[in-house]
Amino acid sequence: MTTTGLHGNKTLPGARTLRRQAVRTRKELGRTVEALASRAGSPARVHESAGRLRKTAASRVGRLVQDGKLDAARGKAVRAATAVRSHRTALATAAGVLTAALLARRSRRARRERAV
Repeated sequence: MTTTGLHGNKTLPGARTLRRQAVRTRKELGRTVEALASRAGSPARVHESAGRLRKTAASRVGRLVQDGKLDAARGKAVRAATAVRSHRTALATAAGVLTAALLARRSRRARRERAV
């Protein structure tokens, strides 16, 4: 490594070393960007997936309508909504307890991983 002397024991890398590091960093950044782009997918693929999901959902709803199960599902949803409205306090308390338990578990797990 080429170094240029400074006062004291401190040294800086030379220009040639800095250029090599810059080239290496650019290459690594290019590979990282390519990897992220391939994971994210193109907008065309996203629209294609959304179209497939719409078709699947439509066919499933169509089958429910043909089988007469849509009205039964709608009735169950209405009953569930009514129960939630009438027991809001209990539901909010249960949600709070569940959230606290999940946060405590996450905290314990994080502490354990740091200790290892």
